[in-house]
Amino acid sequence: MTRPSPRLRLVSGGRAALVVPRPRVICDDMMFAHRAVRAGAGLGVLPTFVASADVVAGALVPVLPRWRMPTGHVFVVTQGRRPPRKVVAFRDAVIEASAATVNDCVRWRRV
Repeated sequence: MTRPSPRLRLVSGGRAALVVPRPRVICDDMMFAHRAVRAGAGLGVLPTFVASADVVAGALVPVLPRWRMPTGHVFVVTQGRRPPRKVVAFRDAVIEASAATVNDCVRWRRV
């Protein structure tokens, strides 16, 4: 069975573009994609928090630095109104780590 080519929506300022790449590798594991791109498989779409250290080190180079993919959402769901302290500590650690490594459009909302 042949998979359809992914479509990538990119945004830059007020502009948007739809890119239809012809991938050599399709995967659902960002760490595998990271290793493949580092090994020379070609261009790849990697989250900032995965690629940033390699970009700083010069091992990876941003190809379209002014363009971004719209971001998704992360939900931390717990049972009950008062989650256990371990869950609160984990949630807060994820928020802190994400805020330090993901671009400035990340917003966290506690409900």
